[in-house]
Amino acid sequence: MFAVHLKTKQFLFCNLANKHFELKYKYKVQNIPEKPKVCFVCSGNICRSPTAEVVFNAMSRNQNLALRSDSAGLESYHIGQDMDKRARKALEKGGYSVGQHSAKQIDSNIFINREIVIALDRTHEKYLSKFIDQHSLDSHNSMFALPKVSLLMTYSQSFPNIDEVPDPYYGDSRDFQYALSLIEDACNGLLQNLTTTFLKNIN
Repeated sequence: MFAVHLKTKQFLFCNLANKHFELKYKYKVQNIPEKPKVCFVCSGNICRSPTAEVVFNAMSRNQNLALRSDSAGLESYHIGQDMDKRARKALEKGGYSVGQHSAKQIDSNIFINREIVIALDRTHEKYLSKFIDQHSLDSHNSMFALPKVSLLMTYSQSFPNIDEVPDPYYGDSRDFQYALSLIEDACNGLLQNLTTTFLKNIN
């Protein structure tokens, strides 16, 4: 796995042999550690956002990309806890490999060290936008032609009339499966959008 650099600035990680990324320019290429560039955010970081993290990273690996994500929550009441077992079960049923998870809360460092922060519903989006203003943080990112904060379902390809991933916490396994199906669709669209805007930025 390699990293593509432009003027020594780290950009999208990709396998240069991948036909989807036939870069026409000469860049400095070197091995560097993978670091998360996208952070998914929900309420407590035990259901929706860790699910999105697992799905996004799996899709990225399957496309020979090293673009990685992590996740966080708005609230502190689940800090240190594992993913909800129902979310884990839905992912494993879907064929995903799910590692250890420790819930964390959103903070300024996440905004500074991630290119894009993705909200799972409109309440999260509003909170994150307000957080940027309150902490005088940059509302733009340097890697992609996208806003710093956006709503995950904005990138949906199959559910144009759904703008949020509903919280499955108070539901049953069917609610977790439904949330997963929405997340899968939107993460696929997000990944396509990120790679497309990246190539436009360096073209």
